[in-house]
Amino acid sequence: MEGRRQRQSQELLQQQVVALSDENLSRIFELIESSQERATLSLVCRQWHRVDGNTRKNISIANMYAVAPTALTRRFKCLEGIKLKGKPRAAEYDLLLPEWGGYAYPWLKELATTYEHLKTLQLRRVEVRNADLYLLAAAPFNATLQVLHLHKCSGFTTSGLVPLSRTCR
Repeated sequence: MEGRRQRQSQELLQQQVVALSDENLSRIFELIESSQERATLSLVCRQWHRVDGNTRKNISIANMYAVAPTALTRRFKCLEGIKLKGKPRAAEYDLLLPEWGGYAYPWLKELATTYEHLKTLQLRRVEVRNADLYLLAAAPFNATLQVLHLHKCSGFTTSGLVPLSRTCR
């Protein structure tokens, strides 16, 4: 008897969840500021997962090797702010091999071809070459980019920053 009631209440809950349109669900998701809460809500069902991907504006990736750049751009269509962390904290104490990785190029190449309205790009402990900065200067989102934060990044020189400074707002 108890199992039957539980199934009935679950079915009723599913019917109520399905009754929400994508538009109404989008408005609800836009009110939720915590990325952890949004991530939890996106696990409810496929519709919620899709709506979260279509409405999320900012994302933080704590380990750039945990997800592929194409997976990010495939799921999140309208991002305006991206925070990307590369090398582990051990890099700050020279505990990693010099060519350990954390290269920005695959990420910047994907972001430059996907996002046109990116406003904030924060990179932390990432290997950024001058060519990567040239790529950013030529990216479609360069017209809307307001913040480029290169925190503890390495591999670039001031000559790599010149094209960015000429094209920035």
